[in-house]
Amino acid sequence: MDLLLEQPDVEITEVDHDGRTILHYICGGLDKECPVLDLIETVLQAGVPLDQESATGLTAFHQALCSGYWSVALFLLDRGADPMISKRFKYNHSLLHIILKHSDSHDGKCELVGRLIEKGIEVDTYTDSPVFDPRFNEDDKIENVIGIRSPDTLVGSGCTPLLLASTREYSLNNMKMLLAAGADPSARVIIRDVEFEGKTNGNRQVFLSGVFRHVWEPLSQGEGELLEHVDPIEVLLQFGSRLDFDGPADSPLQEACKVVEKGQFALLKILLGLSEARNVSESHVDKFISAYKDKTEYTKIHERLEIFKKREFID
Repeated sequence: MDLLLEQPDVEITEVDHDGRTILHYICGGLDKECPVLDLIETVLQAGVPLDQESATGLTAFHQALCSGYWSVALFLLDRGADPMISKRFKYNHSLLHIILKHSDSHDGKCELVGRLIEKGIEVDTYTDSPVFDPRFNEDDKIENVIGIRSPDTLVGSGCTPLLLASTREYSLNNMKMLLAAGADPSARVIIRDVEFEGKTNGNRQVFLSGVFRHVWEPLSQGEGELLEHVDPIEVLLQFGSRLDFDGPADSPLQEACKVVEKGQFALLKILLGLSEARNVSESHVDKFISAYKDKTEYTKIHERLEIFKKREFID
């Protein structure tokens, strides 16, 4: 690099046809075995602007996030990169969505979420993913953008960053940071999966139902898979996530009761065991107490609901 910079015809601050600098390329396209941080330091000292935007508004910091280069993104922040330069990614993905779509456990990802929150980033931004119809070829429906294949934040959903954190492994600390910053644990989830929307007679789900939809298929997976997600569910309930309705789709409590009908009791046990009166209205509990009262084959459902009501609304 130093040798190139010494050549008379080399202008390191030039940009390509999309307005990207050499810093964009370093932060998004080099092998991770390369001395990337040293290269960044060199080009910054040579005069390449840290926050220069490409023709599409992409900065080198954005490029590092899209590529999942957490250490590079943190290095840029330490050098003064401004993460709050206005940039809306396709389908309204925020920087938090882009970070949290990755399921890796790198500590840098959690640190980045925390630093963006400290900068005042909006924590409840919704994605605006296009309608996804699984009956057609996915490649005909989904467009590519630099570093992120939208809408695979969650295919078929419009959601806030918290839903991503709640459905990805290794994201419990990210969940807690978002919730502490005011993220809504009952934010509705917009269903954009045409096939699924037809089954629910609507396009909205309460938050927990959206989590269930993306982490567990009760008819095709055992209860062991659900138990792996108890910690995120517990955190959401502690922060007030709702068990009752938000739209025409089944409520989380209703889903749990239906799953018991299929022979799987764990979800209802978890929800009622971890919830309090603030998580559900008494009238919603009463609705299912009445529904199962005379169904002797589902006595356990009725008993659990009665115990919960007595504990939370009577005693």
